[in-house]
Amino acid sequence: MTTKSFLATRSGSRSRLSAIGKAVSYLTLAFVGALLVSAVAKGLLGASLLQLAQGGTATGTARAVLLLLGLVIVPTALVLRIFKEPFQLSAWAFGSAMKLTAWGLATGFILLAIMAGLMWLLGAVTFGIATPTISAAISGLMMSAILWLAQAAGEEGLHRGYAFVQICRALSFWPTAVLSSAWFMYGHIGNEGETVLGIIAAGLLGLALSYSLLKTGSLWFALGFHASWNFSQSFIFGFNNSGSKPPASLLSATLDGSPLLTGGTTGPEASLLVLPVLIVLFAIIQRVAVPTCERSGSPTPSIPTTR
Repeated sequence: MTTKSFLATRSGSRSRLSAIGKAVSYLTLAFVGALLVSAVAKGLLGASLLQLAQGGTATGTARAVLLLLGLVIVPTALVLRIFKEPFQLSAWAFGSAMKLTAWGLATGFILLAIMAGLMWLLGAVTFGIATPTISAAISGLMMSAILWLAQAAGEEGLHRGYAFVQICRALSFWPTAVLSSAWFMYGHIGNEGETVLGIIAAGLLGLALSYSLLKTGSLWFALGFHASWNFSQSFIFGFNNSGSKPPASLLSATLDGSPLLTGGTTGPEASLLVLPVLIVLFAIIQRVAVPTCERSGSPTPSIPTTR
């Protein structure tokens, strides 16, 4: 099954309705999973999911892992088993997973570091040391890495995983990408410190990561980029992340410039600098993070349809 075939719109109203039904089944299971992990958090950890998010790196990591299990891993496994479908439809196919994740990790860090460097050169931000000891830096690094990997995997799986694939089969790719990105934007609206520009940038980043699924056939590049972007801006540079202060960081960022340049209370993703970054990101996905057959110029297999 090629990348384009598993995302291709099904022919026939019955096939499209079936795809929508499968997407709804997944989202229903994810909703039930959210209720269950919320109950687990309250019963075992004595805190709500919201309280876990506000409690620091360790509790935030516990929350991210619970949500990954309840909203993505278990529901995806169940629908694949129930509907007897290939693992590729989860959007987590393992082909080139390590390579694509590595590209995503490198891209997220480099692009965020370039933005931070430009802000510093323009005098819009100054950096100080936030972590006083090496042991604190190492423990913070390890916990933050787990936190942002789990959170990125959860958000990618929920917004661009199995349900996304099935809706693509019902509606086609780009309408689905727009709907998914709008949902992603909506999820940022309630964040404290979020701005309109930050919400719009989240939607545009969502479109770029959806595009990476189309070009690579999986979410591994998106996972790497998403995790690295959040980890870099929060833990390494000490910026706010979508309006939230970093639970732990190596550096502290003091903003001295216009919010249009620094992103203000939202963080770098609300900076105007994110616009050229998005262009570069799309170019990298187009030129680098693509299947081998497309990079080599081999013809793409024809797209089968299901009646």
